[in-house]
Amino acid sequence: MTRKDSLEKRLESLGEGLREEARERRPDYMASFRHRLAELPADGRSGTGFWESIIQWRVMAATGAAVAAIILAVLVSMHPGDTLGIVAYESGGVMITGNNADRGELARGSTLSITDRGAALASLDNDRVMVYMANGTRLGVAGRSNVSLESGTAWFAVRPNSGRFTVELPEGTVTVHGTAFGVHLNGSTSTVFLASGSVSLETAGERLTLVPNELAEMSFGGIPKKTMVGENGTPDWVNRLYTGFQLAYNSAYFPSSLPSTKQPSSENRTGSP
Repeated sequence: MTRKDSLEKRLESLGEGLREEARERRPDYMASFRHRLAELPADGRSGTGFWESIIQWRVMAATGAAVAAIILAVLVSMHPGDTLGIVAYESGGVMITGNNADRGELARGSTLSITDRGAALASLDNDRVMVYMANGTRLGVAGRSNVSLESGTAWFAVRPNSGRFTVELPEGTVTVHGTAFGVHLNGSTSTVFLASGSVSLETAGERLTLVPNELAEMSFGGIPKKTMVGENGTPDWVNRLYTGFQLAYNSAYFPSSLPSTKQPSSENRTGSP
């Protein structure tokens, strides 16, 4: 049974229940009306049929309003939160939990889990943030501008000058203002590499700012350390994932223009930024 069929059956049942209640209560309304009418002077009792029809109309209007309110409540309950993003491309195995997960949509509280042979590219806040997730990654969506990386490796590309974005890590928080950077979790240590822009890290009461091509390590209770690692640029696994996304997009809209290309294998899909 589809969600639409289920909704229609629920509404039909609710509507019938309200109609039945209105039918049962109508004699009470009419008895009260006739009692009041009997107390009026004789010259004020003209047009009884007209006033009875007014009472019937009010009962029907009240029933219709109740049905409309229930329909609205059911529709709101089916869409409890706005869509914050989508999974634009996936390779291997990806599991999404949360509202509208069956449509590949991400809402507040959604979680993405990538299998050991999978990878995924997600778009948040109308493509303001692109999140590339390697195999074994688990990511939670807290809002349009806030996610939590629970395990694995993710690469974030945030549109410059588009506002604040934060990534919660077990060891601290990474705050971004338009940049490209990668995060890798390994046991009790988080590694952050900055490719462009700037990020700030907060952990154990310390705040650290990175410049491009710097790498920082954070551990539980420890002071973050940073080193210059040279121009590593965007990792190969991120480039491969983006290429797969482009091929999938083109195949859907321009199939005749595509060369015969194999999907990249899961080999060398590294977990390091």
